[in-house]
Amino acid sequence: MDTKFSDMQSSISELRSDFCQLSESFDSVKAENVALKQECALLKAINNEIKLDVSQLNSKIHELEQYSRNDNLEITGVPVTQGENVYEIMARVARVLSVRFHDGDIAIAHRLQSSKRTLYPSIVAKFVSRRTRDVWLTAARAVKRRICASNIHQEF
Repeated sequence: MDTKFSDMQSSISELRSDFCQLSESFDSVKAENVALKQECALLKAINNEIKLDVSQLNSKIHELEQYSRNDNLEITGVPVTQGENVYEIMARVARVLSVRFHDGDIAIAHRLQSSKRTLYPSIVAKFVSRRTRDVWLTAARAVKRRICASNIHQEF
């Protein structure tokens, strides 16, 4: 019986030891879980700040893109011709509007990509100065009659 009692004590001792190890492991996992929760909360806060920054930067980009387009003028309804020179078309539009035109007035001019909504792709001209663009825009608005493509070129 003493051996049985001794075996039981030994088993209880082992169980106690195992329980202590489990308790220590649990405490360790619990502490790690607390640390991970804190790190997760910190990362969420950083992520929210970054989202706000990205949103503000996207708004700023949009504003800057809009501002950079202030020098642009879009001309619609001009048919496409083979081998066309957009700057020559701009010179013809200037004649119809009765405004002075110099090649140096326009930084760049090109047609936009064709879309399904329009018959002819628009021409976009970026003027060197907003003042020159405004002269063109004022002249176009002042024209009493509608400007037709045939006013710009006889082939149209």
